[in-house]
Amino acid sequence: MDAPLTSCLRAGRVLGVIATAFVLTQAFAQERDPTKPPAILNPRATQPAPADGGSPARLSMILRGHDDVRSALIDGQLVRVGESIAIGGVAHRVTRISDNTVVLAAANETGTTQLTLELLPDAERPRERLVTRGKTGA
Repeated sequence: MDAPLTSCLRAGRVLGVIATAFVLTQAFAQERDPTKPPAILNPRATQPAPADGGSPARLSMILRGHDDVRSALIDGQLVRVGESIAIGGVAHRVTRISDNTVVLAAANETGTTQLTLELLPDAERPRERLVTRGKTGA
């Protein structure tokens, strides 16, 4: 008579362990999304917050079109040199777009403030190597 009771208790323990494992797996799956890049590659996580307490602008992409015309994607808005974008409630004018940076200017009471956004602010860029070609003599 004890055998059926013992097997029921074992089955209950096994089901309890399986249920606990399932719950823990679901909890950890919600904590880290494997489809998102690591935090080190997230520019918004590495850029310091501005002194005024607003959120930092995020430079997502720099595009180079025909005749070397460049545009930048800042906070989801595509802008070119000379155009304006609002960042933290302040209008900034795009003054320069290079391969890795965008320079913005904002007028204030004391003059003009410049803001430089980097595409990958904490990335180390490799040093350029000089390639020399040797002459071969006959």
